[in-house]
Formats: sequence, structure tokens, C-alpha cells
Amino acid sequence: MVDHSTAILAEGIAVGFSGGPIWNTSALTSVSGHEQRNQMRAEPVHAYTFTGADQQRAGLLALKAFHMGRRGRLYSFLLKDWSDFSGTGEALGTGDGSDVTFQIVKAYGTVNPWSRTIRHIKAGTLTVYANGVAVDAADYSEASGLITFDVAPALGVAITADFEFYVPVRFQQDEFTINVNAASAQWGNTGALDCIEVLE
Repeated sequence: MVDHSTAILAEGIAVGFSGGPIWNTSALTSVSGHEQRNQMRAEPVHAYTFTGADQQRAGLLALKAFHMGRRGRLYSFLLKDWSDFSGTGEALGTGDGSDVTFQIVKAYGTVNPWSRTIRHIKAGTLTVYANGVAVDAADYSEASGLITFDVAPALGVAITADFEFYVPVRFQQDEFTINVNAASAQWGNTGALDCIEVLE
């Protein structure tokens, strides 16, 4: 669980982070050349690195203030992954006339697809559909990526959703360094600054 759900890194700063998923697979090769591969982790962990390009000093100070508020790597926070932050028409399940809860997920791939559980929805971006028709927001609630309908969707009704989301992460470094550009004190860059996803 993210430590402070309202601690969201500003999107204008978040765009400076690049990264993606890391799986953990062991690969053993026999003397005959055959491989035995094993999945060591049930789901990937996303990792991000601040690009380090020159930034305006005001932005770097804002990032420093956020890092201070997180006490370095002590507290987790929410990050917008600009390379992958939304889902469109994502299938959440099919009504059976009794179930009222549906978990928001995002599917990747068509051959041996992987389903990612989404828990941190950006406010104001969620639209839920029943058989392609938008559901009135007054008829359901959403908390931690779990949709709860007031009335269970009827048998066979396809539930889908559009949304934007955040990734729960923490900083990898306790230290924060700003290198000021000697030619202009209004520009600079940071030392190493990485984030790692906090699985929930």
C-alpha cells in the first residue's frame, strides 16, 4: 500500500523519469545447449530513472522538496509513467447478476497475455461501461481500483473501463544532489535518482 495516497509527483516533473517493467527469469543451459527457463517473479517490478538532462532550477528545487517530503526512500508515492499511464476499453469482467465488485486491470499482449492490476486511478479520468454504454457515476463507487456497483450487472453484461493511473513507487536514493550550471544559476541537473515500484 502506498504510504501517502495524496503524495503524487507533479506530472511536469514526472515526465523527466524514464523506465519500464523488469521481470525476473532464470535461464539454465545444459551441456547439450537446451535451455530451462523459470519465472522467478509472478509480476514485474517497474523501475524509473531521472533522465538527468538540464532542468530549470525551479523544477529541481520542487523535486528536491518532494524528495525531502518522502524522507528519501522512506515513504512511497505515486508517479505518472508517461510511457504507459492509461487504459481504453479494458475488460473488467462479465456480469452474473450477483457480483457487484470488479477490479480495474489492464491487459498486455494477445498471445499469453498478462493482466496488470491497477489500483491508483487518476481522479476524474474513470469511465465505466456496461455493454459499451457509459454507466452513471452515481451508480458505482471506486476505491483502490475496485469498482463496486449499487446493483449487480445482469448476466452476460460486459463491464469495461477507460482510465488514467499512477504507479506506486519509492525513491532508491536517500541522498539528493543538485549540480548547478556554472553558466547560468537558473539551470542544473541532479545526481543519480531512481524509483522502484512498490508492489501491493
